[in-house]
Amino acid sequence: MEKPLKMCKPCSLPDINVLLGAKKFSYFLTLLNLIEERRKAMNKTLIAPVVAFAFLIVFASVAIAQAAEKGWEKTVTLPSGEVILDMSGEWDLLYEKYGPFRGKISDILTITQEGTTFTAVKQIGSWVIPKGAETIKGELDKGGFKAVYVFIGAYPRDGTFVWEPCKWEINENGNKVMLDCGERIRATLTRR
Repeated sequence: MEKPLKMCKPCSLPDINVLLGAKKFSYFLTLLNLIEERRKAMNKTLIAPVVAFAFLIVFASVAIAQAAEKGWEKTVTLPSGEVILDMSGEWDLLYEKYGPFRGKISDILTITQEGTTFTAVKQIGSWVIPKGAETIKGELDKGGFKAVYVFIGAYPRDGTFVWEPCKWEINENGNKVMLDCGERIRATLTRR
């Protein structure tokens, strides 16, 4: 004949010690404690990477915001609140010509800027573009140039001007600009 099971008085369930035996029950409790400790440790190890990732996102956002300002030494704040590079002033120019008119030409430019647009006028000049002639023009935005063009020449028959659109790169402090105008010309401007 089987003995009736002892019942746990508060919960009206069979006593676990009787079901598993006292030794097995202590192993069971130890296992539950280990599982609980492991769960807590995993929560801590999961929280640390999540916090580190959040910190990284915040840091990257600040870095991107600072990069948007570009750290340029000379800037202009427009009435809209947008901060753009201040191109005004004197710049050294080095043209590197390719194609049929190969060679290097140095000059000094005076750049005037009104709002987002600027024009560069030669101070020395050459046989292609004389002194006082407009040689570079463009439009700025918060990331650098919206568009920039270099004067290539004029057609002698009708007198129309040829402006070459350029790819550009501005160094970190805004005092050096490199222009790549396709297969004809590259220009480097350095603030004086």
